[in-house]
Amino acid sequence: EHDMLYQERWIQTLPNMLLIACDSGSIGWKCWWAGIPEEKLKQTQTGPVSWGNAPSAPLDPEEAAKIAMNGPSKLPFQIRIEINRDDPKRKVKVTELQNKAESSGVNEGQDSQADYDLVGVVSVVAEDNHLVTYLNLDDLDNASDRSPPWWIINDFTVSRCRSEKEVTCFHMDWKMPSLILFRKRGIKDHFFPQSNELASQSSSIVDSDAAGSAVERLTAMSLHDKVALRGLDYWKSLFLPTLNKAARISEQDLAGIIGKDKLVALDCEFVMMDREEIDIFGDLSCKLVRPARHALGRVSVVTGTEGPNHGQAFIDDYISFSETPVDYLTRFSGLKEGDLAVGISPYSLTSLKRVYLKLLALLDAGCIFIGHGLKKDFRIINFIVPKTQVKDTVLLFHKPGRRFLSLRFLTSALLGLSIQTLTHDSIEDADMALKLYYKHVEFCEKKVIGQVIEALYVYGKRHNWKVNHEEPFEY
Repeated sequence: EHDMLYQERWIQTLPNMLLIACDSGSIGWKCWWAGIPEEKLKQTQTGPVSWGNAPSAPLDPEEAAKIAMNGPSKLPFQIRIEINRDDPKRKVKVTELQNKAESSGVNEGQDSQADYDLVGVVSVVAEDNHLVTYLNLDDLDNASDRSPPWWIINDFTVSRCRSEKEVTCFHMDWKMPSLILFRKRGIKDHFFPQSNELASQSSSIVDSDAAGSAVERLTAMSLHDKVALRGLDYWKSLFLPTLNKAARISEQDLAGIIGKDKLVALDCEFVMMDREEIDIFGDLSCKLVRPARHALGRVSVVTGTEGPNHGQAFIDDYISFSETPVDYLTRFSGLKEGDLAVGISPYSLTSLKRVYLKLLALLDAGCIFIGHGLKKDFRIINFIVPKTQVKDTVLLFHKPGRRFLSLRFLTSALLGLSIQTLTHDSIEDADMALKLYYKHVEFCEKKVIGQVIEALYVYGKRHNWKVNHEEPFEY
């Protein structure tokens, strides 16, 4: 027999910064923020719902914004949080304050009660699901008119809001909140930049006069504007010189490698930073307490577009760590102890931030990522790529309802090449995924891709998903 252990956590102190995640994705969440009765939203699951009316086609963003800003605001600018210390469970009470005058020194010397001001909101724009950030910089004295102290950061564009309701009003066809940030009153303002600091940033386009409409300030920056704003020097600083096994490329090569619809083959290798923790009960059932934590160890990117650099790696980065991995997963990653350690690694190491900047640069340039199992790679590194910019060979050669085919099996069957005999190599894996993609294009042009996939599953099942060289794959 086993005794049950119950654990409770009580709030003891109030934080200086209160960050609230409010994007649950549920029907109730959408209805509450948009002011729509939940019953009306449940009448349809095929499209957005207009404000306060029966389900209909999506509204124009300008009309949706107008409706939202003429409606009630769901988000308070000031709140008071109190901990009831007389209650054994330390229940918390939250009250909306109408103005700052109600605060009058309530935070001084108290840890059970505090007033908070709304200082930041991250919203999801309905039109294309990109994120924008609203920040309260408390710079009314610097405004050229009576605009509120709220600024919107939209990619590289920074502009002043014309109305506070632009921040606190929402509509499903305009924008919806994702994160909300409150700051305890009396805390120093070192958390945020000042408006004059924003204006001094050469990488931003700053409009301090609040020109344009609330919808125009949410428009995503075009790919052309992003590339033009960064310039060739930015690309050179990221990609030149190349490291490790990556081929040497010149400034002229960059234009042929990076750009809209240019193909790049990507493969990532990971190491384990923490093992998973599992509770095993008396009946031998298990419960996952904490999943294993993986980290990016190596990234390789191969040029996929036809040209003089086709098939050559132009990124081969090994990432340095401040902590030691518990398992290098050598069989699957090809990485060994010491490969990622500063001072003893035989490779040139780089920071994780720099790798992210390179991948983001490729994404913003409009490159199309090719690889095998990219969905898992992108999920682990928390990197979001639109489906239109991904060609995943694990899906290109997949039959619905059946198992996914491994890169090793596909390479051996379709290309007649052997890979991953001892360990994985990210450059080799990226190159094989690229060759498989072109093979898929060839099959599609011949209109035989359906027969090939069917034959692959028949052959794989007969040979236990390995290639028998005495009986090679045929279709």
